[in-house]
Amino acid sequence: CAYQLLGKIKVEKNYQKRNAYIQEGIKQCEISLFIYPDFATSWNNLGTLYFSQQNYKKAEVCFQKVISIDSTDANPLFNLGNIYQMQLKSSLAHQYYAKALNQNPDLFDLIPVYKKFVIENGKTDESIGFLVDLERKFSNSYDLNLLLIDLFHSKNDYKNILVYTKKANSIKPSPEL
Repeated sequence: CAYQLLGKIKVEKNYQKRNAYIQEGIKQCEISLFIYPDFATSWNNLGTLYFSQQNYKKAEVCFQKVISIDSTDANPLFNLGNIYQMQLKSSLAHQYYAKALNQNPDLFDLIPVYKKFVIENGKTDESIGFLVDLERKFSNSYDLNLLLIDLFHSKNDYKNILVYTKKANSIKPSPEL
């Protein structure tokens, strides 16, 4: 399936093999979508394959299709954030990363990508306010609390570091915290 090919694409060093995996993945996704046009996973995988080719227009269309099928899925929101970041559209990237976090802050890779993005784009203060509100909604998200600790650390806000360290430790006790 295309999802397994995505894993191969990430590790493949040989350009020709990598490109062949991408083409095979696109073909498999298109077959899947011919049979079941509203299969969100295939649209997301197809968008990811186009993204890996740096074909951001086609990838964007695929991810928007996923959102039209399932507006609660954080994956296409995160993927759109990545597209807009690559296109240096930081306002749109921030908007879509925030939407993805609001759907599922524990989505794989979302928090480290978001953290790097906000620090590099000078959006730490804006993001802290958003994340504090989001933490109330997802109070059991260990990773969200760790992100807040890191962002408060960048501001030397030791009072809030302590607040969120205690929260994180209550979720997942750790001698490191």
